[in-house]
Amino acid sequence: MSDSPDNLDTEPMMVGRRPVDRVTPMPCEGDLFAERYIIDRQLGKGGMGVVYKAEHSALDRTVAIKILKPPDRIEDDPKFDERFMREAAAAAKLHHANTITVHDFGQTVEGQLFIVMEFLEGRDLRTILRRAGPMSADRVIHIASQICRSLREAHDKGMIHRDLKPANIVLVDRDGDPDFVKVLDFGLVKYRDEDSELTLAGKFVGSPKYTSPEALDRRNKVDHRSDIYSLGILIYTMLAGQTPFSGDPVQILTAHLREPPPPLVELNPAVRSNPRLDRVIARCLEKDPAERFASMDALLESLRAASSERLGDVGSTTLALDSELPSQGRPGKRLAFLVLFGLFLTLLGWAFFLSAQSGDNESSPSSPETLSGEEAAAPKQDGESERAQDKSQGPEEPGTLGQEAGESSSSEPDSGTDTQSTSKGSSKPRRVPKKKPKKKRPKKSPEGYKSNPY
Repeated sequence: MSDSPDNLDTEPMMVGRRPVDRVTPMPCEGDLFAERYIIDRQLGKGGMGVVYKAEHSALDRTVAIKILKPPDRIEDDPKFDERFMREAAAAAKLHHANTITVHDFGQTVEGQLFIVMEFLEGRDLRTILRRAGPMSADRVIHIASQICRSLREAHDKGMIHRDLKPANIVLVDRDGDPDFVKVLDFGLVKYRDEDSELTLAGKFVGSPKYTSPEALDRRNKVDHRSDIYSLGILIYTMLAGQTPFSGDPVQILTAHLREPPPPLVELNPAVRSNPRLDRVIARCLEKDPAERFASMDALLESLRAASSERLGDVGSTTLALDSELPSQGRPGKRLAFLVLFGLFLTLLGWAFFLSAQSGDNESSPSSPETLSGEEAAAPKQDGESERAQDKSQGPEEPGTLGQEAGESSSSEPDSGTDTQSTSKGSSKPRRVPKKKPKKKRPKKSPEGYKSNPY
């Protein structure tokens, strides 16, 4: 079946419709409502109705029932009942996990309009901001991304929420995620190109602090980009802890039309954002819808890119320099540069180390253990050459050769003849003075010199 407004499968108006001049009492605890819901207790009250916790008597299911409050006079909204039925039917077609599930809707015999939704155990975003204050950039991106996915399904079906605000965002704990989003209250949902007679023509709808500029002029055509503007205000509020425009309703609506939103740090110097997220907010809050993101898919992609940038606690100087770089691939380029620079320093250090080692090996003398056989034999050759020089200096004394031969011989005598010839050469062995290397031998003194001390 088509999703166009003329083909919605809505329930027919009941004959016993409540006259507007008669007050129907609200149900109390334990009452049976709409013949199948047992009222447990009241959960809250707002300008559009009262919300109760109840149990489905047949299905044993816990639900939340919203009973709408009709206008005080029929002239204020003559098509209130018809508009509600169309909007409830539209909300029942949404099945995204981040959108609250609508189980039932209709009208009681007494004429009360109601819508039955899944019961949520969580806290709305308005309460969280009042108690805990501003949120971190990572948490804001996580919450905003889920809202994008919920509204993307509605926009794909041609529907616009038109009333995004913290009170309509509930955070529940699901699958280990304490910030699992549920988008509520599509009660002001509108179809694109829908007849304005069913959408309160000439009347303001939504919340002044979160409405888009084009929604303030009934001559303008409102489309899905109005929700993008409202989501931008919501992201701004989660970061700063307050909306960008304040004052009475007239001042706020005028600011939406004419004034740019003030920088986040002006409202809250402790804001922890990053440049990409700031650019996302600025684009969402463009006055001209054509300058905003074209779709929730485009906004979701920009939020993913902003989640990868961690510059919330970096100084303003660093942010200014970083903003001059290309928007894509900054972290990867910096990391590659640091890796290459570290590799260069490592190679340079090894080169200096190896050159120092080679210089030490060339300048240090060789130890005796590392000398080759030829180098070890060199000292002996030098000693023999010194002896040859000593022999060439002057005549050799008698018995010197024999004495040297005797010294160089082995401990066992070769023959008796050699021993006798040696003994005959001198009756008394002559004392041979020790030789000193590289010094001339003193000349032999005359006979009898030693006996005369003078």
